[in-house]
Amino acid sequence: MKKVLYLTCIASLLTVGGCCRKPSSDGDRDSPVRRRLIYVSDMDHPTANLKYGERLLTLADAIASVDDYADTQVTTFMVHAGEDIPVYRSRYNRLVGDDDGGRLNCGENTTLYDFFRRYYRNILNLEKDGIDIVEAQLKRAKERGMESFLTFRMNDMHFTNIAYGYTLLYGDFWLQHPEYWLNENVGWNTAGAYDFAHPEVRRYRLSLMFEQLDLYGALIDGFDLDFQRFPAFFKSGEGERNAALMTELLKTLKSKIDELSTQYGKKIMLTARVPISMDFCCSEGLDVKEWVSLGLIDFLTVGHFLNEDPSMPVAEFLQDLGCHALPVYVSVDCGGYSPHRLHSYGMKRGIASHIYAQGGDGIYLFNYFLDAPVLPANETCTHYVCRGKSRELLMELGSMETLRKRNKLFALDDGSATNYYRYRSKSTLPMTVSAEVQTINLHVGDPVQDDVPEQIILFVRTDRAAAMGIRVNDVDVEPLPSVDGAGGGMDYITLYDAGIDLKQGAKVHIFSVPVSAVQQGDNSIGIRSPDGECKITRLEMAVRYGDVATHGYF
Repeated sequence: MKKVLYLTCIASLLTVGGCCRKPSSDGDRDSPVRRRLIYVSDMDHPTANLKYGERLLTLADAIASVDDYADTQVTTFMVHAGEDIPVYRSRYNRLVGDDDGGRLNCGENTTLYDFFRRYYRNILNLEKDGIDIVEAQLKRAKERGMESFLTFRMNDMHFTNIAYGYTLLYGDFWLQHPEYWLNENVGWNTAGAYDFAHPEVRRYRLSLMFEQLDLYGALIDGFDLDFQRFPAFFKSGEGERNAALMTELLKTLKSKIDELSTQYGKKIMLTARVPISMDFCCSEGLDVKEWVSLGLIDFLTVGHFLNEDPSMPVAEFLQDLGCHALPVYVSVDCGGYSPHRLHSYGMKRGIASHIYAQGGDGIYLFNYFLDAPVLPANETCTHYVCRGKSRELLMELGSMETLRKRNKLFALDDGSATNYYRYRSKSTLPMTVSAEVQTINLHVGDPVQDDVPEQIILFVRTDRAAAMGIRVNDVDVEPLPSVDGAGGGMDYITLYDAGIDLKQGAKVHIFSVPVSAVQQGDNSIGIRSPDGECKITRLEMAVRYGDVATHGYF
């Protein structure tokens, strides 16, 4: 039976077109309605009032965290209201930080207890004035001209580990039913994750969804299911045969949403964020093609979990999906590489350009908090490079047009985004090279032959010092002098922060690439090391259109 179900899922992957239904809420690919820049508000930040430090949360504070994203290219504001630890009054769970009249504590860790209680006190401070923070943020998003969505985490695992002592953040249903946990370790905190094979789990999650829709349905344009928080729903090897259970859950939810759409006289969208591999989705019980063929969802978001791949296989996913009528957005998290670093401005632009050039309809920003001034500075700038989250980028990332002639960094994943939970990607790095030429592809999203940059620099990081020979699209490229004359006599590695986290004995090689050698799309980079074997651990291409003051920091 399992073999039959698996083959059914694979057959679904191989079926292109025909099964695709055009969503009623979106237009053609070039329609302004279809193009979105989506921001997800993790309510952890506004509810703790991290932007304003220790002071009690006020309505002005709550809506300020919405206003930060207004009057930018952000089209869609998604509010996470919580599931097992909600920030609203739920029939099923205590408020976040509620110690149940003093019954719950964090043992001797009073600092942790006080921090969790801060959420609770802030919610109570709003409630005394009749304010619901979820309602306030949804309303404010609409007032500021954005779509308002609720986003629901299908299996949030932040607080599914008893050993952490997060007593104030454990839901009652979760605590009372360990028999409904996955009880296997396939990634961070999966042992305590919900196992959706149990009908009780599915009913419970639907109850939470229905509750949020009943409370806030009149205020929202859509309801988003986040399958990337976190991507494990069934025990190992059981995803394919349980896919119909998850599809049935979506059908039930879709019926509820359609009822509310009729009740309120407006379209309420049902959307989903899933991993960027159709094979992986299928193995985890997410039959995305079936959802699309049944018309259950209005748009998809795809992406990696947490650590970003700057060269995500967007085009490959779209081809596997085979549905050009459905808008597909791509999730961009805050950083990548190992050790984890915030994206630089140039890399964020490069990722966006890559997404649009590969056919993505827009970008879904996750963990993009603008929390200055109280939190540590969001922006760290050194010479040509700024790392962090900037409002300035929210004026650029929404389209290829506003990304034109802005400095960018195109890169490959260093291998850190390849393995999470049961996902295994096809990262080409790290790659061993020797005297024989090895070829690697780098996708460049910009039309560099039309919008001609001033300079293109290739940075190749190796695990040891070794001579390197490089060809880009069959054109030999030469090493750059170590010092940039236009950069005040400083070396390129310092100016571009290319040596960050460089391990002992490793080396960064710098090459000048003729603009005429680079094309929009895939670029073949041939690499050889006449000194013997070494490993390529990072590869980045800086496309410089001009001075960072006028064309943006890298």
